[in-house]
Amino acid sequence: MGAALFYAGKAGMKAFYKGHHPRMVEFLGDAMHAYAQQTLR
Repeated sequence: MGAALFYAGKAGMKAFYKGHHPRMVEFLGDAMHAYAQQTLR
């Protein structure tokens, strides 16, 4: 989850991922959260 917060919190990282897709940062955060919920119990 730390990586998702890093991507969302740093302007340079956010701009890099948004260059691939406008909602990429949100998608990555959601994907990491779903993985953690299902795997890290």
